[in-house]
Amino acid sequence: MNRRLTPRQAALAIGVSESSVKRWCDDGAIPVEYTVGGHRRITLDALIGYVRQTQRPLLRPEVIGLPPTSGVTQWVLDRAVPRLVDLLLQGSADGCRSIVVDLYSAGKSVSEIGDQVMAPAFKQIGDRWACGEAHVYQERRGCEACLRALHTLRDLLPEPAADAPLAIGGSVAGDHYQLPNLMVEAVLREHGWQTQLLGTNLPIETLIQAVQDRRPRLFWFSLSHLENPLPFLADYRKFYEALPEETLVVLGGRALLPEIREQTPCAKHCDRLSDLSEFLKSL
Repeated sequence: MNRRLTPRQAALAIGVSESSVKRWCDDGAIPVEYTVGGHRRITLDALIGYVRQTQRPLLRPEVIGLPPTSGVTQWVLDRAVPRLVDLLLQGSADGCRSIVVDLYSAGKSVSEIGDQVMAPAFKQIGDRWACGEAHVYQERRGCEACLRALHTLRDLLPEPAADAPLAIGGSVAGDHYQLPNLMVEAVLREHGWQTQLLGTNLPIETLIQAVQDRRPRLFWFSLSHLENPLPFLADYRKFYEALPEETLVVLGGRALLPEIREQTPCAKHCDRLSDLSEFLKSL
């Protein structure tokens, strides 16, 4: 549930008077809801949307439940990468959340944050592990910190409309990677879709059941790891044959090798989150 803020909380967060916030609400600059008693309430995503549009800094982010260090730094995407690497290796969940909040508040898209900051950061951590400069526990701990950051990012995204198209998806048996799924879900929500993340390590039979029960407009497969491509390809054929006519399928992930692409018909193969974003714009 999206957090509801009072005009006073919003004013404290961005460093303006409460009367200014009320005026912006009344003028339509900040979307507002009203309680039964007629009091203004501002959703967190509405306030962040206003911050993104006007480029106002968050002066007291802790007032609205965000890390206190958010809004301190105006990050350039490539300069955010080494700092995120350090924070991930330290397991600093608040530090990771701050960077993500800063980037999104500054107007960066979810796909930009994922493709140009998070993905390179985890690649560098993997390279350090291969050279003996980082330990497995640091990578796993960093994943947990990043998961928290993505949950925070989700709270900053606008709520989809009640009649928005539905997308569901997840990962197949043997694939336990959560981060790519959360990033895909965030991109979809940024584009106004309703989403249901089914989870990871799921047998194809339950994915078939899910798509037949829910009949989504779109189904995504996140393929970070395939234990054996041949059984997956056989399973995918069963899945594809069982699809409702109205359901589009997109596939992406580092396990999506050329030989897998050739045998997985779908609406879109995605190498990056930006590919998914552009595909969604085309629908």
